[in-house]
This record gives sequence, structure tokens and C-alpha cells, in this order.
Amino acid sequence: MTSSIDIALCDVCENFKDADKLVSQEGFKHHNSYTALCKAASNGCDLCQLFIRQHSKDREELRPNFEENMDTIQTQITWEQHSGCLFMLRQGALEKTGEFFSLMVEVYTKEGKASCYFCKIK
Repeated sequence: MTSSIDIALCDVCENFKDADKLVSQEGFKHHNSYTALCKAASNGCDLCQLFIRQHSKDREELRPNFEENMDTIQTQITWEQHSGCLFMLRQGALEKTGEFFSLMVEVYTKEGKASCYFCKIK
């Protein structure tokens, strides 16, 4: 007997259902800003809610709209390979500013299914 968990996903988080895309070296774009990530979370996306909670555990909590007036070239959140089985969901262009969204995740695949584990960012 297999069990499944029903979780609500926004359109952007649907990408995480594809194990090949999840572990691809090319990565993919996630939300175009932390503001958009927060909006998806408040609209009921369970995965976006998890990303925000996990980020707040490892780092100082971000204001939901801290980059509201910035260009999306700066605020884009991407899923990308960091090294080996480590992947990052992050705002790479804002990292030097000190206020940015970033998570490190270990991803393992077996038989076309992916398992993800959050890593503490130092």
C-alpha cells in the first residue's frame, strides 16, 4: 500500500515534480522575486511556505517586500546546482547586498523519485 500526501503547489513549484529537471545542471527559474514567493505562499503554495520557513530558521527573516522596487534581473530566484547533490534556491544577484533569499538543499534521486533535505547555510 502506498500513501501520498496532497500538497498545494503554485504553477512555478510544479517544476519540482519533475525529478530530471530537479537534478539538471541547467537549473530553472523559480519566482521572479521574494515578494512573488511570499505571495504564492500566502495564496496557499505549501512548498513556497516551506521555503520561507526554512530560510527563516537559518537566516534573519526577510521583509516580505524588501526588493519590491528592484528590477527582476536582480530579484530572480533560481534553482541551480551548487556541487554534486547540493542545489541552491537563491537570489544570486542580491547576495552581495546582504539581504537576499537563499536555501541549500541536498537532492538524491532513486528510480525517478527525488528526496530533498535542507542544509544549514553558514
